[in-house]
Amino acid sequence: MKHMEGLKKIMKWAKDNEWVDKNPFELYSLKFRHKERDFLSQ
Repeated sequence: MKHMEGLKKIMKWAKDNEWVDKNPFELYSLKFRHKERDFLSQ
């Protein structure tokens, strides 16, 4: 998701500078899922 977030920002910047006609990520929302992780057992 970290890379997708960066790509979404770049595409917004490209649309603002009129380098692309439309932003495919405009309606896409990123969902970060944080999981509680346990320690490894022996």
